[in-house]
Amino acid sequence: MSRYVSCALLCVGIFWFTGDLACAWEFKMGGAFTSTYEYYSQQGSNGFFGRANVDRSAGTAGTLGLKPGDFASLNGWVGKRAKDLVTGTDSSQQYPILQIFPEIRINPAIRFRGKYRLGNYGDPNASDYFTNTRPGVDVATSDGQWTLWWITAQTPWGTIVFGKRPEEFGTGLQYDGSHNATGEGMLLVSDNGPLRIALAFQPFWQEAANQRLGLSSSPYYNLLDKSGVRQQSTRAFMTYRSGAMDFGATYMVFRWHAGPESQNLQAARSTFVPYDDLIRHGCVYMKYFDGGVFLNTETAYWNESINLIGRAPFYNESWRCMVETGAVMGPAKVSFLYAFMPGADRRNGALIDRQSYVQAGPNAAFGIFQPYTYLLGYAYGSGVNAFDLDRQGYINEAWVAAARLDYAVAANLNVFGSFLWAERSSHGHGFGYIRPAQKFTVTRIVNAAGNGTDQVAWSPYVNYRDNANAPTIPDNALGWEVTAGLDWKLLENLQLTILGAFWQPGKWFNYACIDRSVQNWDTPTAANRWGTNPDRTIDPVVGVQVEVNSHF
Repeated sequence: MSRYVSCALLCVGIFWFTGDLACAWEFKMGGAFTSTYEYYSQQGSNGFFGRANVDRSAGTAGTLGLKPGDFASLNGWVGKRAKDLVTGTDSSQQYPILQIFPEIRINPAIRFRGKYRLGNYGDPNASDYFTNTRPGVDVATSDGQWTLWWITAQTPWGTIVFGKRPEEFGTGLQYDGSHNATGEGMLLVSDNGPLRIALAFQPFWQEAANQRLGLSSSPYYNLLDKSGVRQQSTRAFMTYRSGAMDFGATYMVFRWHAGPESQNLQAARSTFVPYDDLIRHGCVYMKYFDGGVFLNTETAYWNESINLIGRAPFYNESWRCMVETGAVMGPAKVSFLYAFMPGADRRNGALIDRQSYVQAGPNAAFGIFQPYTYLLGYAYGSGVNAFDLDRQGYINEAWVAAARLDYAVAANLNVFGSFLWAERSSHGHGFGYIRPAQKFTVTRIVNAAGNGTDQVAWSPYVNYRDNANAPTIPDNALGWEVTAGLDWKLLENLQLTILGAFWQPGKWFNYACIDRSVQNWDTPTAANRWGTNPDRTIDPVVGVQVEVNSHF
C-alpha cells in the first residue's frame, strides 16, 4: 500500500510544482503542403541556341577534349528552374514541399518562432524533392531543415529581436523577406502609436569582400579572424502606418578592411593590395489603399566604394524604382506595374568602374514581378541569371511595364490574366553572352595490371560570360509575355492553382545567345559574328504550373 501512496504523492507533487510553468507555455503551429507540377516547352525547332541537332563547334584540343558535334543534343534551353538544357524542346517536373511554422510563447513577453522545411535530402539550399526519385517506405526523401528561428522579447525599452528571420521591408523591391531576404542583426524596436522606429546592429558578420575584386571567395583563411570582421554593421528604419497610408524609410551602413595579414604565405602577402570597403543601401516606400484604389511605390539604392591603396577605387551605385497602382471594383481587381532595375555599364568591351551595381540574390525582387511573369522572370531569370537565394527567378537589368486583371467568378473561384513587356535598361552585355557549355569531371581508373586511365564525364550547363572583344548588343527588347490562370478553393484549406504562360523572346536574345549552326561558334571572332546569328528566328516558349496547396 505504501508504494501506491508514494506514487500518488509523487504525481501530486509534479502537478503542484509544474502547474504554473506548464500553463505559461503556449504552442501554436501552422504549415502548408504544396504539390507542384511544372512544364516548359519551346514551340518549334528554332531554339535559343539555333536549330535542333546541329553543332558546328570547333571542339577542344586533346584526347579528353570536346569534339565537333558534342553540343548537338543540347537543343532546348528550358530555364534554370528546369535545370537549363534538354535534348528535345520541353521538360517537366513535379515536387512536393512541406513547410511548418511553429510558435512557442514562453511567457506573455517572450516568444520563439521558426520555419521547418522538407526539401531534398542532403541539399540545404532551398532544394526540392522530385517525385519518385527515392521510392521506399524507409528511404528518406529529406533530412529536414530549420531555415528560420528567432526570438522576440517585449521589454520596457521596446521590442528586442534576435535570430535568423525574414528581412521584409517596403514593397519587397530590395528587401523581399516574404520570399527571399533574411536578417540576423540584434534589433530594438520602439512603437509610438502609428510611428515605429528601430535600430539594429550585428556584432559579427564576415563578408567575402574579395569576390567583388575578382579574387578568391574570402581574403582570410580563418572565417573568425577579427581583422576581417566588419568594423561597422548598423541599420535604422522608421515606418508610419495610419488608416489607408503606410510609408517608411531604412538606411544601412557596412564597413570592413582587409590587409596583407589576411594571407598566410609570404609571397601572397607581398602582392596583396589592402582595401577598405564601404557599403550603404536603403529605400523609401509608400503604400496607399482605401478599399477601392491602391498605390505602391518604392525607390531603393545601393552604394559601394572600395578603396585600394595605390590604385583607382572601385565604385558601384544602383537606383531601382517601381510604381504599382490599380483599383478594386466589386469582384474585379486591375493592377498596373512599372519597374526599373539598373544594369551594368559596358564601354569598349569592359565594365566601367563607376557603373550601376547589379544586386545579386540577397536583394532580389521576386515578389514584385511574380504576379506578372512566369517564364521571362521566374524560369529564365530575365536572361542574366537573375535568381534569388531561394532559386526563384526575377527580372533584373531591365525596365518593365505590365498589367493584370483578377476577377472573382464566385466566392471560391478567381480567374486572372496578365501582360508584360520588358527591355534591357542598359547596354551591359556583348554578342554571345549566353552559350551552352560543358564542365568535366575526371576519374582515374586503375585496371588489374596497374595501368591507369582517365574517364571523363561531361555535364552540360548554360554559361553567362561576356567577351571583352565583342560589340555591345544594340537591341534591348526582351519580348512580351501573357499569362492566364485560376485560383480555385476546392475545400476549406485546400486550393488548386493553374497557371499558363506564353513568352515571345525579344531581339536581345538573338544577339546574346550563340547559334550552334555558326561555324566555330565556340571560338568567337568578328569573322563569325562572335558565334551569333542575329537575323534568325527564336520560337516562343510556353509554360504551365499546377499547384495543389493545403494550409493548416
